Amino acid sequence: MKLHVFDAIVEGNHLRGFTKNRAGTNLRSQIRVDILGITVPAQHWNYYGEVRTTDYPEHDYGTIIQSIKNRGFGICVVPMKFYVYDWHLEVCDVRIYSEDKDLGEFRKLRDQLKANVRSDLFNGVSETFVCEVEIRSKATAQGMGIDDYDGMLYRGFHLVFMRAISGKEFLERSTLRQLREEFSKYGVIISEFKITDIQLSKNKSGSDDGVGLSEVRDFIVVAAVQELDAVRRCLDDLGLAREERFVDNRIAEVFRLTNTRRGEIAVGLMLPLQKGKSETKSLLETIKNHSSAKHVIMVGMMAGIKGKSKLLDVVCPLTIYDVTSVGTMDGKFIVEPEAGTVDPKLHNLVASIDRVKFQDPAIHLTSHKKTATFSAKIDDLTHDLASAALNIDRENVVGLEMEGSALIEMQSRNFGSRYICHLMIKGVADYAGERPGEAEIRTLAHIPAIKDHLSDPDPTKSTDLKAALQREATRRAFLVALDLLKRLPATSS
Repeated sequence: MKLHVFDAIVEGNHLRGFTKNRAGTNLRSQIRVDILGITVPAQHWNYYGEVRTTDYPEHDYGTIIQSIKNRGFGICVVPMKFYVYDWHLEVCDVRIYSEDKDLGEFRKLRDQLKANVRSDLFNGVSETFVCEVEIRSKATAQGMGIDDYDGMLYRGFHLVFMRAISGKEFLERSTLRQLREEFSKYGVIISEFKITDIQLSKNKSGSDDGVGLSEVRDFIVVAAVQELDAVRRCLDDLGLAREERFVDNRIAEVFRLTNTRRGEIAVGLMLPLQKGKSETKSLLETIKNHSSAKHVIMVGMMAGIKGKSKLLDVVCPLTIYDVTSVGTMDGKFIVEPEAGTVDPKLHNLVASIDRVKFQDPAIHLTSHKKTATFSAKIDDLTHDLASAALNIDRENVVGLEMEGSALIEMQSRNFGSRYICHLMIKGVADYAGERPGEAEIRTLAHIPAIKDHLSDPDPTKSTDLKAALQREATRRAFLVALDLLKRLPATSS
């Protein structure tokens, strides 16, 4: 039987629909998928291609064919997460992509082959776990050397012959041919690929091979490990899976998001080697030189100035003061500030977001004030250095941080065809050494993520409360960034 296949991705779930007609008429209405608790809008279905059920074992399509007879269409859930193993044999190395972490289907076939063919072909060590990857499309699969994507989906695993990681020559063609023939008797098409590194899709230069990474136009940058952990936790809570890619030997964790104007987009998440302006600038230069980035958004936590901001406020400044240049005169600190702006159009898009539509209604966004970048942490605003720096614009500076000036410097250097829009969104996690007032502590007691950490309500002394405020401040900033990314046009420059 010939069936027409349609794909839809809804709330992080990949669904495949089957009908007898090319128009997919029976899919053109809202369909409830109770097992996932989601509804698939008619417009989400995209045509994928044709499949002949006779090309696969009967049990693969039996349920779908019965559903088509009963309802006019069939739907199945397509796995997106696969577990990657390396299988080191004496004759070659094999990479295994498996839907099942226990390799149940693969091992069943392997044991059957060992009993029926030359057992010496399978001498070697057991399978070694490498990592988890998310494979959402045929193109992504092909970039990993998987040339039988549909077969992998219905079989539950796929094998790729690799060059030997030890550096020995590839196995003899006759042996390769025999292995391939034996597996093919059971419907397993085996690919031949030449990736030698344990990291997927990484080439000799240390950069991603372009599959997946070339899709990434939007990057989220965090400056501290605590911020990275908070963003990862938020992604997990939202059900957004991550997969690793490489940007000039730096790890980028890529996740996918639905954009109202561009469809599904890929977003990279990256961390500099160390905190501070210089390392952040180095990372921004790497993104510019080794990716297809159009937008870079710094997300994280910052210190607020008490009386001008409140704990957990989210600040997105247009103007950032660089106050890292400091001298002395007549025994006093002299600051030579440099003011710069992030991308004005990107900033305007954030400022224009309807606040009532934020994912978390408790978020309070400030977009009309300014921040100052210091070269090191400030925990005493009464110190002469801090006072000298804040005197540049006491009325409008509401917060302090350590990396923002790297963004404005990169923004000012935009020229030619490689224009990248930079933006900073940070949540207020502390008051630079000051304790919150009693009224604010009572307010914090109503916030689920904070209320259980107030046994000592002074974040300057309680490391538990300090960490909770850092996580929540970063989470709120990240949610604002996600709201922006969902609305972002293809280019805002």
